[in-house]
Amino acid sequence: DIYCRVIELVATIGDPETRRWHLTQAIFEYTLQHLDFDHRGLAITLARLMPAHEDGIHSLFESTMRGNDPWPFAFENHVYLGSTTLAGMAAMLNRLQTWDNLDEDQRLQFEADDYERSACAYPVTRGERLAGVLIISSTQPDFFANPVACQAVVEYAQLLGLVFQENDFIPFAKLNLRPMPSLKWQRLE
Repeated sequence: DIYCRVIELVATIGDPETRRWHLTQAIFEYTLQHLDFDHRGLAITLARLMPAHEDGIHSLFESTMRGNDPWPFAFENHVYLGSTTLAGMAAMLNRLQTWDNLDEDQRLQFEADDYERSACAYPVTRGERLAGVLIISSTQPDFFANPVACQAVVEYAQLLGLVFQENDFIPFAKLNLRPMPSLKWQRLE
């Protein structure tokens, strides 16, 4: 059970960076095994907050990613996520956001990544403060039409809250997300 594994890691690993790495890996591996048990294509991304400017935080960045085919196991070329992404909207609105390419109106609201046909994003929070956003992307349209899948994303994001130290969380009022260059362009650069 993932909850027992996370508690064990929190209790036994003292170094914050080592604990962060082990917790993230355990949660991501569990998520891939349970949400994509038939290997149809799933990617999990943790987007963290960039440092604040005088006028706030302008973007998130992909800090950790794991995937099943057609995504690579891990992305090495992380991108910045701004106000035109699902993660950006989840952070700004502090709530669950889903996207599905079956809905033509939604396609205009969010920039989709390669292979992504549906996605769900949920903020990683502690109280009224934010540390990042968990994004789960699927090659399958309508994957997040199932409320159980969305609830799993919420619970995994809540578990990821244990990955962060207190000073990693910032008040939502400091968000000032901006549009970023396209994901495709950023990955090529």
